[in-house]
Amino acid sequence: MVDVEKMAAIAMQIVTYAGTAKSCYILALEAAKKRDYEKSESHLKTGDESFLLAHSFHLELLKEEAATKEPQVSLLLMHAEDQLMNTETLKFVILEFIEMLKDKENANHGI
Repeated sequence: MVDVEKMAAIAMQIVTYAGTAKSCYILALEAAKKRDYEKSESHLKTGDESFLLAHSFHLELLKEEAATKEPQVSLLLMHAEDQLMNTETLKFVILEFIEMLKDKENANHGI
């Protein structure tokens, strides 16, 4: 039988860590816009650590579902998975923007 309370607690961990990662990635872009690439890298690293935690909680739910062979679906879990996927997409886009900023800066300096 599905432990709804446990599933909700894990889903909230996913939402929390994915949200933290998303905030860090946005801070990384803000730092890069100010040409503070060291700070940008630091925010990216912190974001990756949070994203990894969110992903590990997600994996825990997947393993439990596979072991019990019971679907574990709730609106909260769907929200958590949405946050996880959106954070991953946002990271990709932000990394591209940061590379464009670096390329522009290098072009302006004749590098």
